[in-house]
Amino acid sequence: MGLQMTKRGFLEISRVDQLPDDIEALRLASVDEGFEFMTRCVREWKSGAQRFDGEGEAFFIARIKGELVGIGGLSIDPYDKAERPAGRVRHLYVDEEARGEGVGSALLQVILAQAKGQFRSVRLRRAHPSTDRFYQERGFRPVDDDNATHEIWLSPEQDLVL
Repeated sequence: MGLQMTKRGFLEISRVDQLPDDIEALRLASVDEGFEFMTRCVREWKSGAQRFDGEGEAFFIARIKGELVGIGGLSIDPYDKAERPAGRVRHLYVDEEARGEGVGSALLQVILAQAKGQFRSVRLRRAHPSTDRFYQERGFRPVDDDNATHEIWLSPEQDLVL
């Protein structure tokens, strides 16, 4: 999906259909920060409950110098029952040491590019209020919904600038 230069080296984002072998270190880092969604991601993948293989779905990884520094997925929003459903950002996580280098923005950009033309909007439930600004600066708006905290509406002619 292309390379982007960061302070630590080139960032490479890849779409994958298998969890990377080195995901455990990233999962443990997320748990150390108090986030459980990475554990849920690995558990759901291994059980087959969520492998991001539905129509329009995708799972991406980010590496700098070969080191896994982030992940993020796009799924059909299971809470949206509209005829043309919304997509959902799932398990977007960037290792603490790689934050501020554009990894999260790059992952979100490829997720939204994948969603464009597939879904009418993309929703998410952020793991911590500290990420509100990140999402809002990238076009997401807060929503008053039990199943989502933010949403961005997509249109075929909209250019996604992150």
